[in-house]
Amino acid sequence: MMFGALGKCPMCSGCLRFSGGKYRCHGYISAWSKCSYSTCEPERLKGKWKVPDETNNEFLSKWFKSQKIKKPARILPPASASSSQAANGQSQTSNVESLANLKVSIVGLPKESLEEWKGKIKEAGGMVHAKIKTDTNCLVVSGDSEGHDAERRKARRMRLPIVREDYLVDCFKKQKKLPFDLYKVEAIGEASSMVTVKVKGRSAVHEASGLQDSCHILEDSGSIYNTTLNLSDLSTGVNSYYILQIIQEDKGSGCYVFRKWGRVGNEKIGGSKLEEMPKSDAISEFKRLFLEKTGNSWEAGEKKQNFQKQPGRFFPLDIVLLIFFPSFIKCVMPLA
Repeated sequence: MMFGALGKCPMCSGCLRFSGGKYRCHGYISAWSKCSYSTCEPERLKGKWKVPDETNNEFLSKWFKSQKIKKPARILPPASASSSQAANGQSQTSNVESLANLKVSIVGLPKESLEEWKGKIKEAGGMVHAKIKTDTNCLVVSGDSEGHDAERRKARRMRLPIVREDYLVDCFKKQKKLPFDLYKVEAIGEASSMVTVKVKGRSAVHEASGLQDSCHILEDSGSIYNTTLNLSDLSTGVNSYYILQIIQEDKGSGCYVFRKWGRVGNEKIGGSKLEEMPKSDAISEFKRLFLEKTGNSWEAGEKKQNFQKQPGRFFPLDIVLLIFFPSFIKCVMPLA
């Protein structure tokens, strides 16, 4: 209240909150990617705070009369990002460098946004490289950068900084080329996994349930109650999976809802849960969990019709099955 109401995020129009010494956006730039914008000098709404006429709070009424239209600026302590540079005896870049020294490659942006950045950077004297070159300063990634793995691998080989889009936003806001350290994206390695599973019917019970020898995946009214979900976001480094199954006994009618979750490529993070319940309850619980995780109904996900990817929610993966023997297969699960 002292410094004025915060304006909207300039990248996605989301809300800003103070966290970790900076104002950070908590919105989404698309259904696939969380907004990564952060700043120490946010735009603020001009004018006085408004207090409801019916308020009986004497303090608020007195404060309302005494508040000034022009709010004081909030001064935050400087970030200590230069310590690692000093240890190496060199500075990655100078705080007084001109925007004309920007030579960047950009991936993952919609065509309209990419053209807008090209215009701004070229107007400032900088350059946007369609492909990474020897004199490229950094690789800027944003949104859904699927299909640009080659550029990210090339950047890592050349030891180029891979930064978020808000690096460019802050460079132009401060009218200078900034250091990369505060904007770097965690490098995400590629991974894949091949496991042996036993198939009964048209699917396979996950081995982590411990029921693969005595049970099978429930098939009812044409539905196969088995799905693998993924939530990945390059801008934040999130890459999580969620496995959901209804497992039915081979010799009986007992059913179990099995869940397994974690981070792709890291078995130390995550967990699993197995619950026994009647068939009708298991189907209801399965559909509830699918809706909770994806924001879509099970029917939409199963038929792949009218399924809409929701910001911050999981998305169903297609599992590729390679058959080697009549009763055993190798299951290749895309993990990245």
